[in-house]
Amino acid sequence: MHAYPQTTRGGTSGAFSIILERLYAMARQTDPSLGDPADLEASLSALPAENRGQVMLVLESVESRAEARADGELAEAARMVRHAAKQVWSHEGCGSLR
Repeated sequence: MHAYPQTTRGGTSGAFSIILERLYAMARQTDPSLGDPADLEASLSALPAENRGQVMLVLESVESRAEARADGELAEAARMVRHAAKQVWSHEGCGSLR
């Protein structure tokens, strides 16, 4: 298991938690036995390969829109999850991701 970034600012931590909760809910649709909701790597791995591109597009959109609204915490959280997804999925050999 990889260590993923621990957020230090409250706003980023809250935004990160919300994104993580949504990914966990999506992943549980595929893998109902998925364990700890705080395990980002497991949630990302459980997402079907055919949905991963869409997840990346959504994270990029969230990051871009948050930056446009000067919401640095949300932008940082989306960026951290996007980078973690790239790392996890590249180790699984899922080809190129944005």
